[in-house]
Amino acid sequence: MLRKVLSLLFFIGFLANGNLIAQSNLFTNGSLDGTVSTGALPTNWNSFGNNTSPDLSNISNPTIGNEQTTATSSTDGGTWIGFHDRTDNQFGDYREGLWQSVSLETGKTYTITFEQANFGAATINDFSNNGKVEIFIDAGSAEPTTLVGDGGNMPLGTLWNNVSFTYTPTVTGTHSIGFAAKTTSVNSNTFGAYLSIDGISIREECSTLSTTTTAYTGYGTNSLTVNPVTDDLDGYQY
Repeated sequence: MLRKVLSLLFFIGFLANGNLIAQSNLFTNGSLDGTVSTGALPTNWNSFGNNTSPDLSNISNPTIGNEQTTATSSTDGGTWIGFHDRTDNQFGDYREGLWQSVSLETGKTYTITFEQANFGAATINDFSNNGKVEIFIDAGSAEPTTLVGDGGNMPLGTLWNNVSFTYTPTVTGTHSIGFAAKTTSVNSNTFGAYLSIDGISIREECSTLSTTTTAYTGYGTNSLTVNPVTDDLDGYQY
């Protein structure tokens, strides 16, 4: 009986210390589900306040049916966001993006991940430039403006690839986190970059899992050492 109780207590402690329990995505609708349309947002997301709005696409209507290169479906699947950074200067800073507010704790490290691609777009304008997805984070619930990183430069034709970025807040509370398109190559004959993003998540980072040996004393004249060898409650050596 003592062996069973100790095994159960140690297994629960082992789970907690190793953070084996999966961390949930703090973003709501990180899969960007919604109805395919130009100038549309997935539910629970906001657009950057420059009177622009991204597009919701899927494999049947990638970049609303007018991609520059052959689009593929993201690993996340379903709908994804297409957004551009227009560089012809007719509208000033005409960058599209989306953002959402989540609650973070100071001192904890969070991992932000997403998929990105550059299929371009061939509407009445030619969006075929290189570009990158920029990440913005600010404390509070307003539209974020502080650039903290990006997903790296993507030439036209870049297929879906994964981005991982870590962030440690300095205050506890609501934080706004956003993603916007940025053109990285300028061509006078084109209008900028049109990029795609999907599968956005932010999760508290797990600690490094390690084997723990714990000595329990007070059971007679001997000490009891518990060494986990499997994830089975009976899988411990004494």
